[in-house]
Formats: sequence, C-alpha cells, structure tokens
Amino acid sequence: MRRRISVVLFFILIISGMIYFSSKLKLEEDITKMLPDSPSIQLFNNIYNNSSFADKTIFNLYFEGNKSDSYQDDLINVADSLVSKLKTQLYPDYIKEITYSIPEEKMQEVYNYFYENLPLFLDSSDYLKIDTLISLESISKNIERNYKTLLTPAGFAFKKFIQLDPLSFTPIVLNKLKQLQVDEDFELYQNRIFSKDKQNLIFYITPKYQVGKTTENKYLFNEIDKLIENIQKNSKNNLHVEYFGSTVVANGNAQQISKDIILTVVISILILFILLSFYFKNFTTFFLIFLPVVFGAGVAITFFSVFYGSISAITLGIGSILLGLTINYGLHFFTHYQHVGSIKSVLKDVSIPLLINCFTTALAFLGLTLVESELLHELGIFAAISVVSATLFSLIIFPLLLKPVNSKNTKSGISLLDKIANYEYYKNNYLLLGIIILVIVSSFYIQNVKFEDDLNKMSYVSEKLQKAEKNLDKINNYTLRSVYVLSTGKDLNNALNSNKITLHIIDSLKKAGIVKKIHSVKDFLLSEIELEKRLNNWNIFWSNQKKINLINSVKDTSVKFGFKVNAFDSFTNMLEKKYSTENYKNNFELNSLFKDYIITTEQFTSVLTILKIPQSEREKVNEIFSSVKNVVVLDKQFITSSLVETVKKDFNFLVAISLLVVFLILVFSFGRIELGIIAFTPILLTGICILGIMGITGIKFNLVNIIITSFIFDCGIDYSIFITKGLMNEYKTGQTELKAFKTSILMSLITTIIGSGVLIFASHPAIKSIALISTVGLLSTIIISYTITPRLFYWITKIKGQKRLTPITLSNLIYSFVALSIFAIGSGILTIFVILPILGKKPREIYHGVLRMFSKFIIYIMFNVKKKIFNKQYANFKTPKVIIVNHQSHIDIPLVLMLTPKLIILTNDWVQNNLFYGVIVRFAEFYPVSNGYENSIEVLSKKVKDGYSIVVFPEGSRSQDSKIKRFHKGAFYIAEKLKLDILPIVIHGTGECMTKGEPFLKSGKIFLKYLPIISTNDNSFGETYNERTKQILKYFRQEFEILKAEYESNVYFRKKLISNYIFKGPVLEWYLRVKIRLEKDYNDFLTFIPNKAVITDLGCGYGFLAYTMQMKSEDRIIYGFDYDSEKIQTANNCSLKNENLFFQCADISAIDYPESDVFIISDVLHYLPETKQKEIIEECIFKLLPDGKLLIREADSNMEKRHSRTKLTEFLSTKVIGFNKTYNDEKQLFFISKDYLINIVSKHNCKVEIIDNTTFTSNIIYVISKN
Repeated sequence: MRRRISVVLFFILIISGMIYFSSKLKLEEDITKMLPDSPSIQLFNNIYNNSSFADKTIFNLYFEGNKSDSYQDDLINVADSLVSKLKTQLYPDYIKEITYSIPEEKMQEVYNYFYENLPLFLDSSDYLKIDTLISLESISKNIERNYKTLLTPAGFAFKKFIQLDPLSFTPIVLNKLKQLQVDEDFELYQNRIFSKDKQNLIFYITPKYQVGKTTENKYLFNEIDKLIENIQKNSKNNLHVEYFGSTVVANGNAQQISKDIILTVVISILILFILLSFYFKNFTTFFLIFLPVVFGAGVAITFFSVFYGSISAITLGIGSILLGLTINYGLHFFTHYQHVGSIKSVLKDVSIPLLINCFTTALAFLGLTLVESELLHELGIFAAISVVSATLFSLIIFPLLLKPVNSKNTKSGISLLDKIANYEYYKNNYLLLGIIILVIVSSFYIQNVKFEDDLNKMSYVSEKLQKAEKNLDKINNYTLRSVYVLSTGKDLNNALNSNKITLHIIDSLKKAGIVKKIHSVKDFLLSEIELEKRLNNWNIFWSNQKKINLINSVKDTSVKFGFKVNAFDSFTNMLEKKYSTENYKNNFELNSLFKDYIITTEQFTSVLTILKIPQSEREKVNEIFSSVKNVVVLDKQFITSSLVETVKKDFNFLVAISLLVVFLILVFSFGRIELGIIAFTPILLTGICILGIMGITGIKFNLVNIIITSFIFDCGIDYSIFITKGLMNEYKTGQTELKAFKTSILMSLITTIIGSGVLIFASHPAIKSIALISTVGLLSTIIISYTITPRLFYWITKIKGQKRLTPITLSNLIYSFVALSIFAIGSGILTIFVILPILGKKPREIYHGVLRMFSKFIIYIMFNVKKKIFNKQYANFKTPKVIIVNHQSHIDIPLVLMLTPKLIILTNDWVQNNLFYGVIVRFAEFYPVSNGYENSIEVLSKKVKDGYSIVVFPEGSRSQDSKIKRFHKGAFYIAEKLKLDILPIVIHGTGECMTKGEPFLKSGKIFLKYLPIISTNDNSFGETYNERTKQILKYFRQEFEILKAEYESNVYFRKKLISNYIFKGPVLEWYLRVKIRLEKDYNDFLTFIPNKAVITDLGCGYGFLAYTMQMKSEDRIIYGFDYDSEKIQTANNCSLKNENLFFQCADISAIDYPESDVFIISDVLHYLPETKQKEIIEECIFKLLPDGKLLIREADSNMEKRHSRTKLTEFLSTKVIGFNKTYNDEKQLFFISKDYLINIVSKHNCKVEIIDNTTFTSNIIYVISKN
C-alpha cells in the first residue's frame, strides 16, 4: 500500500511538471514543414520567403449590378476608405507595405531619375532610334507637336517635360518599364490600378510577418475581415471585397487545422467514452484506459517543450490517430485483466508482447526521421516518445491503480464483441481464399501506386478564397503560367553578372518558342562593367560636331514656331553634361523601382526574371536551368514534384529498413525464426493489400499517407504480436488465453478506427485523406492477423487437430523442400527414360541401375540426416533372396533400393497408381501385393531366374510409432515356394526423420543393420512359413531392441526433447538447452534408474527429466509434482506425454507420495525450511519399494567457494528473473550441508553414495538406498 501511494504521488508530480512545461510549448501551423528538408528546398524556401512576390496579398474590389457612370469613382472612394483604415489600424505593426496609388510627385521623381541618368539606360538599339529623332524632319515634327500641346489645357502639365526633352529621348527608356508590367491586364485610372474593363480595382498589401507566422497573420486577416464587413455594410451599392495570396491560404490552413484537431479529438473521445463504458459496464474504466494515452502524449509534449520549444499543429493533428494507437496498451491490459482477474497474471501474459510491440512501433516511427521532411522528423519523434511512455505507464503505474478482484468479479458471459473475436476465422477456407486472391491481385497493382506531387491538393482553401482566386483568374491568370528565374551572387554586382548569362539562355528559349514573354530588369539593373560600357557608348555617339549641329537645329526650328532662343537650354545642358555612374549607384530610386526584382538575404543577393511559358514547358525549362550555376528556378510545383521523388526513394528505403528491423526484433523476441516469420507474414501481407488497394482505387501517396502507412504498419505489428503470443501460451500450457488476446485486439481495432475514422469530419484535405485509407488498412490488418497467423501456427504445431510429435521448423522445411525437389526432378527424369527409347537393348537392367544411383543420391543428399550401416558382410546379393525390412517411413524405400540394382519390391496399389511415380514403379516391375501372394509365385520366379531379389515389408504398412508391428506371412510364403534364403534388414531412425502422416524431413540418425542370412534349409525358426513368420518376428524385435539400446542414448533423444518445448517461448527453450547440457542429458540420474520402474519426481519443473526417462524406456511409470502451476501445465501439454506420465501441481511438503522404485529430488530442498526438508526425505525413504533408490541433488553449504556461485545462480533465478518459485513471499532460501543430510538418512538405516561431478557449483548428488 505504501509503495502504491509513493508511486501515485510520484506520478502526480510528473503530471504537474508536464502541465507546466506543456503550457510553454509554442504551436506552429506552417504546412510548408511537410516539404522535404533538402538543400534545394531550403534554398527555395529562403528565396521564396524573402521575395516580395511570395507574400503579397492582392485585393479585388468590384460592384455587382452597378453600371453607373460614377462606377470607377465610387470604387476609388471605397478603396480609399479601406486603405486609409488599413494604414491607421494595421500599418506598420502587421502590414509592411501597401501598394495602392501612384502619386504625381512619385511619377515626376521617376522621370527625373531617368532623365538625369539617361546614357546609362540606353542600349545600342536605342541609338538607332535617337538617330531617327535627330533628323531635321523629325526635329521639326516634334517641335511642332510640342507647340500644339502647350496650346491645349493640358499643356501646363507637360510644359516642364517639353523644356527638358523636346525630342523625347527619355520616353525611349520609360517605354522599357512596360516590360516589368507582369500584370499586363491591368491599367491605371486616376493613378489607381484597374482591370482593363475598369470593373475591378486592385491593390496589394505585404504582411509584415512571413507565411509561417500564422498567429500574427491570423490577427491581421481577422481585422481585415472586420474592416471589409464594416465597409460593405455602409456601402449603398452591392460591394464585393475579396483578397487572395499565399499568406492568406497559409492562414486558412492553420485555422482549419486547429478546428479539425478540436473537432476530431472531441468526437473520438466522446465515441470512445460511450463504447468503453458500455463494454466494461462502468464509467471509470474509460478514464483509466485513457491514462496511458494522456501520459504518453504529455511526456512527448514536455519533451518538445524542453528541447525544441515548439511543435507543429499538424503533428498534434495526428493526435487522434496516436490516441487510437496508445490507447491499445491500456485496452490490452484492462481487457486481459477482466478475463483473468489477476494483475500478476496480466503482467505475465502481456508485458512481453507489449514491450515487443513498443520497441518495434517506436523504431518504425523513428524510421520517419530518415525521410527528408521536418514535419515527419517531428512526428516520428513525437510518436515514438508517446508509445514508449504509454507502454511504461501501462506496465509500471497502471497495475498500481487497479484493485485486485475476486474470480467472481471477473468478466463472465460472452458479449457480442467476444463472439466476434472468438470466431475461428482461420478455419474459414473461403475467407482464407479471399485473402490469398486479394494478396495476389494487390501484388499486381502495387506498381500503380503514385506519389502526390501537387501540394495544392494537400492544402485547404475555403470557398471564400476559392471564389476570390477564381475571380482574380478571370482578370489576370499570369500567376498560373509564370516561372521565376533568379540569378544569385554574393552581392548585387555578382548577381547581375550571373543574370547576363541567364538572359542569354532565356533569349534562346524565346527564339525556340518555349518562352512567350520575358519580364526582366536587364535594362535598369546594370553591373559596373555594363554601366561603364553604356557611358562610353554615349560619349562616342555624341561627337562635338553632332552636338553642335543638333543644338543649332533645335534652336532654329523652335524659333520658327515662336519659341524663344533659350527655350530649350535644359536640353542643351543635358547633351553637354559630363555623366558618371555615382548618381546611379547612390540613388534611392533603384530600391523603390526595382525592389520586387532584388532579393537580398544574409547569404546572397538575387536578381529576378519572370518568364511566361505554357504549362507543358515548365519541366523542360526547369531541367535546362538545373545545370546552370548560380541560377535558381522558383517553380514550387516542379521543385515539389522533384523532391517528392526523393521522398519516395526515402520512403522505399524506410519501408525496407523498418521491415528488416521489425522482423529481426520479432525473431529475437520470440526466440525462433519460424515464429518471427509467422508474426511477420500478416504485417507483410497487410502492406501488400494496402498498397494494392491504393493502386486499384487510385489513392496516391503523400506526406500524410506515409504517416498513416507507418501507423497501420504498427497496428499490424501490435495485432500479430499479441495473437502469436496467445498462440504460444496456448501451445505451451493448453490454456485458451488466445480469446482474451483476440478480444483486446478487436477492442483495439474499434478504438483505433474510431480515432482515425473521425477524421472524415475534418475539412482539411491532408487530414481528411487519412480516414479512408486507415479504416481499410486496419480492417485488412485484423482480418489477416485473425486468419493467417493462427493458420500458420497451427500448421507447424498440429496435424489433423492433434499436436505434432515434432513441430515443423524452418530447417526441416528447407531440407524437405530440397529433398522433395530432387525427388521430383529425379522422378521426372526416370519417367522420361521410360517414355523415350534411350535405354538400349536391356532397358530394365539399365533402368534398375539408374534407379539405384538415384536412390543413393536421395539418401545422401539429406545432409541433416546421419547414416550408418552395420554388418555389411551379410550383404550378399550375388544370389537372389527374399529381403525382409521393417517399415517406418517413406525413406525406407530409397534406403533399400540403393543397396543393389537387382531388386523387386512388393508394393500397395496406391504406389502402383501414384500420379507422381507410378510410371517408374510399373516400369521397374515392382509387384502389387493386391494380386495375392499365391498368384505372385509365377511372376516372381521369372524375376528370380533373372537374378532379382524380392524386397518385402512384412508389416504391410509404415509404423506410426516406429515399433515393429505384426508380420504378414507373404514374405515367408514366397521364400518357401521359391526356395530362397531370407536376408533380414533392421532399420532404425527413419520413422523419427519422416514420421508417418508428417511428410517433413527432420534432422536425425538412420541405422541400417544386416542380420545373418536365414537359409532356406535353416529350421531353427520353424519348418513352415507360418512358424517362421512368428519366430522371425520375435527375432526381429529382439535385434531391433538391441539396436535401440545401443544407439538410443540420452544424446539421441536430445533433439526430440528440445522439439517438445520449442515455440513455447525463448526463455523456456534456452533454459532447456542450457539445462540438458549442464546436466549432461541427465546421465548422472539415468545411470541409477532401471528401465522398468515407478518413479516419482518431486519438483519436476517443466518435466525435462521425466520426458527423458520416458523416452529412454516406455516401461517406466513416472509421477511428477511441482509447486509452480505454469510448469505443470506446460509439462502436461507436451506432445510426448503418454498414459505412463502423470504431472500434478502440488506442495511436495503436503502430499501423500505414491510408493516408488525411485524418488528424485533435484535442486528443490533449499526452497523449503529445514524441517520440511527432513520430513520430505523421511517420507521418501518410507515409501521406497524394495531395492529402491532416493536420488537427491542439493547444494552443500560447507563448500564455501563453490557454494557462493550456487547462491548467485539461485538469487538470479528466484529474485531477479523469477523463474523459480519459493516457499514464501520473502523468497528465502534454506541451504543445508552434506553432513546434515547424511545425518538424516543414517537414522533410517540407509546407505549413501555421493557423486560430485561439478566444479563450478556446490551441487552434489546423493544416491540413497536402504540397507
């Protein structure tokens, strides 16, 4: 109780800490974190985030149904009001810049800038235009036009421009500004931007915060919405104000993700509350089961708060799915607890599978860190921490929160869920066939699965924004066809030099028709070299004489039209002015005019060029520039498509690594590669089915589906592990714990489907897309797990509903496959020999020789089977004989056929008619016994004359238990009638290597022993064939027993004993392997135990010694007692158990022992107090039959050095591992000395023989017998 209170208080302290740190966690809602985190995408994001094009928000104002003459002026008034409020309320705190109207003074500044630096903006083609403008005819036309303009009302506005530049040199440069007008469908009206039809007024704002700063931008656009709503209310006309941009879309995504998180989590919790409360019939269970979920999520959130400071909202958005996964741990624990009613039993049953599942799931989620995506890195870590924390909570803290219940309070009756879970799906052949068909079909469609490379389909766009985008598209759709090319350098001058190379490539693309239009600052942003070049061109063009001629021509012409002589002195000053590049470099107009085309970061500066190209040419343009140094193409779709391919490769690598790691963990955890394969097969098949269904339905992979694939993969691991563990427990103890496991798995499935299925209510496409694939995947997972796993497990452990004597192992399966394949190939070749005339004049003689060689090859290719032949001196086949052989296995036939080529075997009809090798048998003239022995004499006599011996298996069929059955008389009848000697051959071991009814080749040993030839004149076995049949059978059995006694040593039975305990857990199997090696196959005990005896084994454990004694001699009656009920259940559930073996769970200090020839007390006494030890020893002596023996192995506490090692091993087995139970809860041990034990025995007139064969521990054997 004190420990429970301490742990609960510690838990409350941890929860308090998690709440504190979680409150400091910053939530990020940047969907771009899903993009692959590669150098190219980092560069892309850096440029994109620093580009003014990236974060501009465009406003579109228009009236619906208003066609008045003041339409444009009304729009301007509304826009002026909105812009004014934006400036006063949101600028500069939330708005960086507003682009609305162009002031008159600004236009004058632009003109003056170009006028004062005119030579720097003229290229070689411009001087051709100037040549035209300075001709006398052109001068006259321009002066006349200027004169007429001044006479108009607008002349006042143009007076200054005419004085400065009467021949319009400056407009040559100003006209070049049109190439920067990306929005070519717009035009100015009263210095405001309108659509060409003047029905839409456009302006831009640049938010102060970048796209990822969703909290600040959320406030900005909420306030904008309020301003728009207020203006629309006050407008008499039907005013529409719409806006659109990347920042707006990101803000919409962030808000929708938050709404979806709240909605889906609330719905899933509500449904789970109702479901769990209904199933467990109380409300508190729901909160108990949810504690691991809360704890796991809390630890993960705390981790990110402490080490990262922030977490993505999308990561938490997957929280409802993880809720379905981590809730499994509490569900498994509590569902099992409801069935067994014991916390200790639950921990014993579920702790290993929970830990295995935790380890594999955490590794699978951590595998997401191998994918180049910051979001997936984050999610992988978050999920792994949640899973590990929830598991530890379930195993450590959860048990302390539950109160022990009586068996009356455990779950009784069968609910609907129990019926569904307990249905034996693996027996439904139609279901199995359906799964096989689905897997086969799916395997063909896996290659059709594609990765989604359009991020727009993963992004949420509200109806309001969709309408705004659609309306803007009607006005100008340039954004849909624009590609941004950036030339980069360490500073502006380097960037401009790079841009020159870029423009050369672009010009070639335009000539090829790939690029339709170019928007570039090439004529305005110039490198130092280009500036000097242009300045030099100006000076060369204007020779002194050309200047004088032009100035005089302008003066003369102007005077003719009534201008004063000095009217155009400013123009004269421009021509005579000494220009330099300093004014160009220092003038602020560069920044104000071309700032959108210059991107500056700490690392580099870029110059932007905008290309208008067809959608079909995007990929080609990107490929061309991909190999150009210092050039970046800002085409988000193309970059995303390219990098999704990288993610795909990463994902394939991730899947391969995850599958390999999970398989190795399963093999290691279950201790057998066969169990690893069985547990892994449903996982693999589920993956094939999910991918196949995606391929069939056209569902594409995206960065979110990758998460779901990992999630379903982990659920498959969970289900497969628990079902495999349940099957192992059932195979080990015979207890039907599988039903509890299957019920908890079904509950897990329902809760998980609820956790992921509620995402169908989400509006965000990236989150909503999870629902369908997760539901289908999870249903596939559980159906396959319920069907395939038991089917495979029962196949390797059972045959016809009964336990196999030796379970199928992978090595045996491989050896069987190899042997069967060789046999099939050889049979095919031998059949071809029969069909084709290739055997010459003596076909059957040659055929029998080939058959002998093939049989010998078959026998010796079985590398896992050792062969030994005795008494070869009796192998005389020079004269025909009747060869009689005991029959245990299919192996017997090739074993006999390899002895000599001239053999005729008597066979059954099914052998003659066998589709596989019936042709071979018939061509070899093997005789069918169904014709009758009496009718065989004439046929067989002909073969005997040809020198053939007759092989007969007198038992008639294979022996099931390798014992020699009753002999039929046929062989002896034939020998008598044909006057043939009899060659007896005893075979031993083939039945163990290939047991009747189990066509699998197992490792083992084969012994073939020739017995002395029995002459036809030898009457020692009787004179008639009837007498001979009985006497030779008796003789045969004697020789067989002699062979058994000689070679069936303890070592011989070792593999058979181990096979009896495999697939029952790695600890048990390896404990057995270590135990029998340390015990030297129990030779020290078996030496003193007669073959026929009643034996009582006190503290028999799992029955290792008992089964060894029983295999050595079936005439032994063995009683085994042990305090540990699980060990007794395991011993009772072995396939080797027969009617002479009895195991009982009992306290050996409180039972009445049967009278026995031998009592065995091995490593048991020290678990009991000394008084109990004395009573047990005395009771055994009392119950010993005459000539009986009491065998005790116990530590001698007087051997101090060796005894310290004994105490260490016992400490580990009782207090650390808990493998052995003790007399009391304190796990106290009571070691005695040799002298103490001898003193007890001597009081009862017994003699003691001491055997000390160990050097490491103090264990010695006492052989006690009555005097």
